[in-house]
Amino acid sequence: MSAGPEQIAQLVITVIDASNDPIVGAIVGLSEQAPLLNTSLTNVELAKRTLRCDSRGECAASDLPAGNYSIDVRTPSVSVTLQNPIALTSGRPQRLIIRVSGITATLIASLGTVRITPTGTLSTASAPSAELSSESLAERGAQSAVQLLSEQPGITLNRLEGGAAGLPVAITLRGADPKETILQIDGHAINSSNSGDFDVSLLDPSAFSSVQVLYGLAPASLIGANTEGGTVNFHTLEPSIVPHGFLRYASGSFVSNGYTVATTGSANRFGYALALHSYNQQGEVANYPVLDATNGQIARLGSGITGSSGLVKLRYTLGTEGMFEASVLTLASNRDLSAALSTPLDPHITSPGAPFTNYAGSARRNVNTFYNADLLVPIGAKNSQNTSSAFMSLRHMTSLGRQNVIGPANGLSEYFLDNSDRLEDNSIEYERLLPDADLTIVARFNAERLTTPAQFGPASPTQTQTSRYLLGRYEWRGGEHLQYTASTYYSYFSGVGTNLSPRAGVVWTPNPKMVLRASIGSGFQPPLLSEKIIPSPLPPSDQNGLISVGNPNLRPDYTTEYELDEEQWLGIGPLATRSEIDLYRVNQRDDDLLFIPSGASPSNPKLSYPVNIARSVWQGLGLKLDVPLKGSMTISGAYDINQTYPLTLPTTFQGDTGNLVPFQQYQSVPMHRASLSFQQQRKPLSWMIGMAYEGSNNDLGRPPFATVSASIKYSRNHTDLVLAAGNLTNVYAGKFTLIGAGVPYPGLNGPIPSDAYALQAPSLTGTITQRW
Repeated sequence: MSAGPEQIAQLVITVIDASNDPIVGAIVGLSEQAPLLNTSLTNVELAKRTLRCDSRGECAASDLPAGNYSIDVRTPSVSVTLQNPIALTSGRPQRLIIRVSGITATLIASLGTVRITPTGTLSTASAPSAELSSESLAERGAQSAVQLLSEQPGITLNRLEGGAAGLPVAITLRGADPKETILQIDGHAINSSNSGDFDVSLLDPSAFSSVQVLYGLAPASLIGANTEGGTVNFHTLEPSIVPHGFLRYASGSFVSNGYTVATTGSANRFGYALALHSYNQQGEVANYPVLDATNGQIARLGSGITGSSGLVKLRYTLGTEGMFEASVLTLASNRDLSAALSTPLDPHITSPGAPFTNYAGSARRNVNTFYNADLLVPIGAKNSQNTSSAFMSLRHMTSLGRQNVIGPANGLSEYFLDNSDRLEDNSIEYERLLPDADLTIVARFNAERLTTPAQFGPASPTQTQTSRYLLGRYEWRGGEHLQYTASTYYSYFSGVGTNLSPRAGVVWTPNPKMVLRASIGSGFQPPLLSEKIIPSPLPPSDQNGLISVGNPNLRPDYTTEYELDEEQWLGIGPLATRSEIDLYRVNQRDDDLLFIPSGASPSNPKLSYPVNIARSVWQGLGLKLDVPLKGSMTISGAYDINQTYPLTLPTTFQGDTGNLVPFQQYQSVPMHRASLSFQQQRKPLSWMIGMAYEGSNNDLGRPPFATVSASIKYSRNHTDLVLAAGNLTNVYAGKFTLIGAGVPYPGLNGPIPSDAYALQAPSLTGTITQRW
């Protein structure tokens, strides 16, 4: 389609995030729409353009034929398409400002002939996702992201030693094994080869601007083939063009208080983001007297937590499209484990002075530091818009973690060991932007050096593991309504070998109110370092008579995954309901899970270790609804089914299958979960009340339950006052883990006892935030 000079439109687009900060490197696709009266497109070539935003979040096109254009925006966390086309006319340049928040985008302002029009979007990414902002955490008075993450569809908390605050918590996305979920900070994986996951209770929410959850294999993922369950990415604060900042103070139940100060801004070519946070909590259990069952002496239990975090991020702009960025993030905490690990001998008698298995004097001290350095440079010739169509990125992260465990908890499990862990994540990425496609090639080089006590190493306390990935991804549009993704992941793990994992996806947008996604692909998960080690001498048995060891014969597992998703607007206008349904099935071969033998007891200890079972299945359904009402009120609901079970077992375990039962839901993975919230976002007064439900076989080892939380926020000028309450229903608010008092697991040879974990009692937190 040709146009004379008087028919040429000029467009400038700025892409910003929920905090009004520019999104560097956002990709904007423009596609001219066919005129409604033109029913034949023979010999008609519609204009298409792909633009990449510079360090100011800005991109421009100066020679577009006037007409109606659909606009899609891709960022590192989401791909969205504006619901309504934009009319571009000749004359003075038109400016659009697009805000991307979570999985939605809004046209918040435009200059020229386009009216200022809010508009909703549906995600056109190749996989379903969700995003949580730091503001949602702050408004809940959260010192940890754990509780809010547990309310997200598809996420199960893996409570490794109990439910009390301060104990390790891992995340499982679909399936039953937390190591099949990759945790990241700013796109760098932080999973440890000691446990396979990362203890999310150590992540201070004040250090992050948002948390993105990406479900399933995700054909567009650039991480690797081991993202079998999905990815959770914690994004740190970003520099902003206009200086911003805030000072926040919080105080609440269990003698807790904390402060956060953060600022972002730019000066010429330099951008910065700085944050500092400190908190302390006496805890629900403080100076609690119990009778030590082994020596008859009175011991004092506590649950106090102190912690701090600091972030320094500096960015230097190279030209208009390149940048160099370096950051340091440090997280430190000291947690009293004595109350969290001590248990009453009689689950029905927990009063002061009662006999307890005593862990007084136990604590763990953690320091985790993350060093990032990223370089983005344009390469190749400029196009007619004087922008680059190819980019090269060099990225590096060094993660240093050190843990010291004192007292009788030391050596209790792989989560309670003195250790130091060093991870190196390096990548080289090439991206080529085409009018209708995007080609990306990534080479990743990872290494880990883990130092643990000598008895946990085969010959040396220091263990190393290296991995290499070569990733290729091609995304292209197939006409007005279709876009495709094809990717291949070549993986190498030391001591394991190589693997090739292809994936593919298609997104169909039949109309602006509906998006359909389908994907298929394979995944690959190598064994952990700790999973293949048998300590010498053997560790003592736990309170259930289990001796945890590794399995030198453990093999990798492999998955083939299928996914079908739909997003749709039900209705029109600002009060339209947004709905989403996700269906998935995962066939897993050589799945490795923890074997718990039946009949173990303190007088009859037995070995517990990971084993490869022949086959297992994950399959599930996720439903979400967001229903806007008049008066700025929204009702949001979600329900998901996560069915995961083994199909067959090794013949060596047919005589004593313990907790591995064919066609039986895996232990501590609830099949049914739901959430419901009512919220009103309106100044000066906003409020929220929400409920989260977990069905049977849940991670607390309890009958089905629901927790209720609420918050109210008053805003005036630059000041916010928030009052947040947690666990209002006082559900399972005991102070201690109750050994053998949980819902028994239906093993093949009879019920298997389980422990009953406790949640924190109802809490109230007040927060004041001053912004500038």
